[in-house]
Amino acid sequence: MTYNRRKTQTIPTPDWLKEEQNSVPPSPPILPAVPSEGLVEDAWLDRRIEGLEGGQTIIRVEELDELFKPEGLKRLKLRESPLTGLSLIFDLSLLLPSLQPYFDEAWSTVEDDFGLERRFEWEGKLEDVVERRYGVRDFMECKKISLHYHTVLTTLFSTITSINSPPSCLNFLSKLQAEGCSLSVHTSLPSSHCPRFLELSGLSEYVEEYVTPNDGYENHQQSLLGLCLKLRNQPRQCVVFEGEVGRIREGKEAGMKVVGVGGKRWEMKIADLCVGGFEELYINQIQRLFSEDTDDEPEFELEMEVEDGGGGGAKNRNARRWD
Repeated sequence: MTYNRRKTQTIPTPDWLKEEQNSVPPSPPILPAVPSEGLVEDAWLDRRIEGLEGGQTIIRVEELDELFKPEGLKRLKLRESPLTGLSLIFDLSLLLPSLQPYFDEAWSTVEDDFGLERRFEWEGKLEDVVERRYGVRDFMECKKISLHYHTVLTTLFSTITSINSPPSCLNFLSKLQAEGCSLSVHTSLPSSHCPRFLELSGLSEYVEEYVTPNDGYENHQQSLLGLCLKLRNQPRQCVVFEGEVGRIREGKEAGMKVVGVGGKRWEMKIADLCVGGFEELYINQIQRLFSEDTDDEPEFELEMEVEDGGGGGAKNRNARRWD
């Protein structure tokens, strides 16, 4: 029996399929090693801090408390120094000789150049000062006057070649730095002038961070909380040194301890501590500001011989005392 084999027809392979068959399959992507839990937390913290900086978001005290969970104020007393871990914030004007003559001369020059008449005093943002002090309502005119003021002030500041900070200030900052405190300043000076003034005065050796109007915070309280972000610390572990009653109040509202420096003490009674100057300040005064906040006493006990009522001379091993 003969079978007729059916011829099969070979269909040519398309070019696109040949290229796909001859191509080398891509190697699987190399995934980065999974970081440790601490690194993940640090990365998340960095992103969160970056989102709060720049004055675009309102900073809340409660959020900073959650971000920078402390080891506990009572544990501060068990460290190498009782003040280690605290952040101290200073008004830069308290650490420098008065710069008011330069500001007054700059405003006087602006008034002469633009023919302005001062109606009344006003403190705040530069544009608000121009608007309220001189009654300038036009936005572009306010900008023009503000820029001219900056130019004049920069010219005047450029003539300053040395700044002598009071020795009592430098001595106090040196002691705080030796105790492990982080130091920072807030200032109304533009960011272009602040580093130079810190360098000329010798304060750059002590100051770690600073905040200026260029950081974009809408008020003084937000500026203080912005410094907490930079220092990565809770407001409750910060001490701010202020010379004005309004700023003392804002420091208290920010959840910080406030020291009033200079001025009339009866006006600064809302501060936690009032002094006439830095020469009156001592390290133990700063430590005492936090001793009232620790409901729990330090985690150590001192054996003290206490006579009990029975006259047996037994030692009371639960007796505790503060340093």
